[in-house]
Amino acid sequence: MKFLFRADASTEIGSGHLMRCLTLANALRKLGAKSVFMCDAIDDVLRNRVTQSGFSVTSKVSELFDYLVVDQYSLDHEFENKMHVFCKRVVVIDDLANRKHMADYLLDQNVNASAERYKTLVPERCVQLLGTRYALLQPEYSMIIKRERTSMIKKIFVYFGNADRDNFTSRAIDAYLTLRRPDISLEIVPSGVHQEMVRKLAKKGRNIHIHENLTSLASLMNECDLAIGAGGATSYERCAMGLFSIVVAIADNQRGLSEELDRRGLIRYLGYRDRVDTDHITRALQEIVRAGVKTEIIPKMRALVDGFGAQRVAEILMLSENTELSAREVAETDEKWLFDLENEKCVRDNMQRLSAIDPNEYHKWFTGWLSDRSFTRFYVIKAALAVGFVRFERVGNEWQISFALSNYARSRGIGKKAFGLALKTFVNQLGNVPLSAKVLPSNAAACKVFDGLRFVKARGEDGSVIYLDR
Repeated sequence: MKFLFRADASTEIGSGHLMRCLTLANALRKLGAKSVFMCDAIDDVLRNRVTQSGFSVTSKVSELFDYLVVDQYSLDHEFENKMHVFCKRVVVIDDLANRKHMADYLLDQNVNASAERYKTLVPERCVQLLGTRYALLQPEYSMIIKRERTSMIKKIFVYFGNADRDNFTSRAIDAYLTLRRPDISLEIVPSGVHQEMVRKLAKKGRNIHIHENLTSLASLMNECDLAIGAGGATSYERCAMGLFSIVVAIADNQRGLSEELDRRGLIRYLGYRDRVDTDHITRALQEIVRAGVKTEIIPKMRALVDGFGAQRVAEILMLSENTELSAREVAETDEKWLFDLENEKCVRDNMQRLSAIDPNEYHKWFTGWLSDRSFTRFYVIKAALAVGFVRFERVGNEWQISFALSNYARSRGIGKKAFGLALKTFVNQLGNVPLSAKVLPSNAAACKVFDGLRFVKARGEDGSVIYLDR
């Protein structure tokens, strides 16, 4: 497959949009995809970063692509609609929820993401990938061996992204100098337009170190015990590393997620950039150094962001009829994913469930099934990630079938293969027993699956389609 990424980056607008697109492009390449970057604004350093990663940069489109990935706040449905001439599907990466999109997929990786925010902004068919499960982090954040952290602070990490226009890095240095703690080092990744000032100020402390030309921050974060930095995507990198941080929101889109992370106790949020000065950073730093980091929050941080988001998104976008699938019996750890899938409106509609499923009732049913599987066989269908389920429930002498694919796996040509795998597994376990399924006529995808397998069709009294095993 071929992907076209539309993103800009510079010291003025920051590099976060481009870098997360680059992370996704690298994950897609591992699955065999090819990618091109289209940029209107990109400085030489970041252009080199893209080309050195093996991707070309262009300012116009001259070929056809399977996907367009848009990560640019100034673009909306008008641009996306025009690009459908060159691209079969459109993926939008957003978190502002302030404009309409003509998207097939919408990715909002933030902790406060919700479908309600985009309800009137994307087509009904749009697949929404929401939350930190899909955070686009470099693979180092999942691969690195994370060290055991203690409450003691010996190294402080400072990074305010690629657009530190207000020079918060220098303010962090000033705050550090007030500690008068030569046993604590300051590890700085300079950025923005004030780098020379930062280097000059850093000479005032004998234990201040400057780090440049890093391709990933993961190793340095792993060495440190506390961070001072901006909100945004770096907050999720710090969470993945279990690195507690003092945070300043330096852009509007960083406010909501910083407030939510602070509410959960996972960061110390000082506020928006126009309301934070050196004294605020100094007081917070002195307090945390004096008290130490609360180690009980570290597992919560790492649980929020596991670092596999880019791989998940890549696997979803690359799903096709050629994707290898497997079937296994449902395990206890599948409950949350299955509950979310069965609560998807499309799935409830196809199963004639008018209202949302109560989580307590589902948990009671699920744990009951785990303890006694004599009347139910329940299978998860997996690619690199779970894509759906098939359930066989015994009613009298007959086993009734229900199955569903996740929203991101529909219309990808895998339904027949997925159901066939589960059916084969079931028959191997229980032999040839009577099977049936009841399908709404409007569920054309399910009808197509049953029509292509070993079932005969009949009409139910309520107008439904009944499928019986041959």
